[in-house]
Amino acid sequence: MSNFIQVDYNPFEEENTSRYFDTTEEQREIYTSIKIGGENASLAYNECVSLRLSGNCNLQALADACKKTIERHASLRSIFTEDGMQFSFADNVTTSIKIVDLKNLQSTDFNNQFDAIISTEVQTPFNLQSGNVVRFHIILQSPTETILVITAHHIVCDGWSIGIIMQDISKFYSAAIDNKKPELEKLNSFEDYIHHQQNRKANGDHSRTEKFWFDLFASHTPVVDMPVDNPRPAIRTFNAARADVTIPEETAKGIKQFGAKCGSSYVNTLFAAFEVFLNKITRQTDLVVGLPAAGQSASGMYQLVGHCVNILPIKTTIDEKITFADYLKQRRNAMFDALDNQEFTMGSLLARLPLQRDPGRIPLVPVVFNVDLGLTTGVEFKGLTYKFESYPRKFENFEMFVNATGMGDALNFECTYNTDLFNADVIQLRLQ
Repeated sequence: MSNFIQVDYNPFEEENTSRYFDTTEEQREIYTSIKIGGENASLAYNECVSLRLSGNCNLQALADACKKTIERHASLRSIFTEDGMQFSFADNVTTSIKIVDLKNLQSTDFNNQFDAIISTEVQTPFNLQSGNVVRFHIILQSPTETILVITAHHIVCDGWSIGIIMQDISKFYSAAIDNKKPELEKLNSFEDYIHHQQNRKANGDHSRTEKFWFDLFASHTPVVDMPVDNPRPAIRTFNAARADVTIPEETAKGIKQFGAKCGSSYVNTLFAAFEVFLNKITRQTDLVVGLPAAGQSASGMYQLVGHCVNILPIKTTIDEKITFADYLKQRRNAMFDALDNQEFTMGSLLARLPLQRDPGRIPLVPVVFNVDLGLTTGVEFKGLTYKFESYPRKFENFEMFVNATGMGDALNFECTYNTDLFNADVIQLRLQ
């Protein structure tokens, strides 16, 4: 049974569209990808996660918390022009939070119904001209088990933003339960981020960053040739599936300790290990791997919700004769330099590099390795415990996108791959 909690928040009723902003380069790259690739390309940007809440959940307080989070973050009320060059923030948005009551179903029937809901969410496109760029489902599994499903389009909501959204929902919910005013962090707006980018261009920082990347690739640009299982389609496709691998906590802890002994952060250690893994399966010593970097961190706007991710093309040459410890030590300075120059867009680099384009391939970075550790830090619901879960996309922009996620010593690898290029059984074998 499905119900709706009506939220008095209307995106098209007396919306304020008088203030238009130019979309950022990061947003325009997504919009261009959608225009070229169509609906499947757009669905590759659907981000779907859930919080499985255990305890006596107050449904009205949860729905209100979702509403207030949209009110707090203007990016979640974005309306884009048809050409994707500008956007505005609606003052008021009406959002219906769908309540689905599945309490009376047996376990198998519940799982089938829940899987169908998630499948629909990841395969339902967003209309970026309508202002509906985020959706909420509250699913009742039992009197003490409630699942909050959050689906948003990546053009307004990156991985960092998902964490902020979950934090704010939990704070609004907990404050309502305690009948108190929520204690919220100082808000960073997307307007602030736009001004930050404009200032970087005005003072020359942006030009210096672009020069760093162009100089890095000017003399030699490796082409990563993944060992595909099927003939490459003449035109790039987006069909995808995901294979997950859970690393034992003791192993993950050992990886972290090993990296620390080599003077490497956990993120750098995982990334370097993936570079070596890619070397083994491609038999290439010259590689480029994409590393998403959060603009919130680079700009110091830690409470910012929006699309602020840049894909850094991390270039490396692997000497197969040295130990991994030595390789890890070698990579430290290169990774520092890359992160020091993270505020740039891939499109601006591709526009300057004399790369031979192939409509069936992704230029420069067909493979991406992302790290989303500690995504639920600061998420606390009064009187409830929770479990976080992310859901596989049915479409993917890259040939392979590997996401390392977990809390504490937990470590999981979510490997999303193009199903027209790779077979599921081969992917599973390679990941073991």
